[in-house]
Amino acid sequence: MANRRYWWVNHKQTAGQEIGGGFLWSPKTEANGARSQYCENMRRAVAGDIVASYANGSVGHIGTVIGEAITSPKPDFRSAGTTWSAEGWRLPVRWLPMPTRVRPKNHWSELSELFPQKYSPINKEGNGNQKAYLTEVREKLIQRIAELGGFDLRELGPSRLEEDLARPIHGVRDFAVTFGLPDCGRAAPFGYFAA
Repeated sequence: MANRRYWWVNHKQTAGQEIGGGFLWSPKTEANGARSQYCENMRRAVAGDIVASYANGSVGHIGTVIGEAITSPKPDFRSAGTTWSAEGWRLPVRWLPMPTRVRPKNHWSELSELFPQKYSPINKEGNGNQKAYLTEVREKLIQRIAELGGFDLRELGPSRLEEDLARPIHGVRDFAVTFGLPDCGRAAPFGYFAA
């Protein structure tokens, strides 16, 4: 895809729910109401973009964004995010596990120059930047992480994205699955979705 962007998400506290649920979620602003580039990036990511999932010091999943960010209530993150607002951005992502988790710190001499200088998700010591969430990164960084983890990025290619986006939606359950929303278990309201 010509205009594909590449993203890196730091989500140690919420990775389990986000990977399992097929989404990313962030508040729309900082807790004090200030604008955050990391939150704004949720709206910049579009279908077809690639995201690397970094949690607990390693990248273990790579995903494809399959829709646009929508306003959504905060998911149940248990004890994580207690200071976050109750409403934020929810971005649907189809996640795939990497055969081997990649610890950037173990490859720091090779990877350090590939991280952005501004809004870097990883600090100069090779550890996760605690304030970072969703950050745009270079394609070359994601390619190298994928290679190190034995992951073929073609698994996320346009044909898989086209399949995701072209799949017909039949009722609320399919809508929920397609867009990474919780399944409310109800029938489609007012016939909005074809059966």
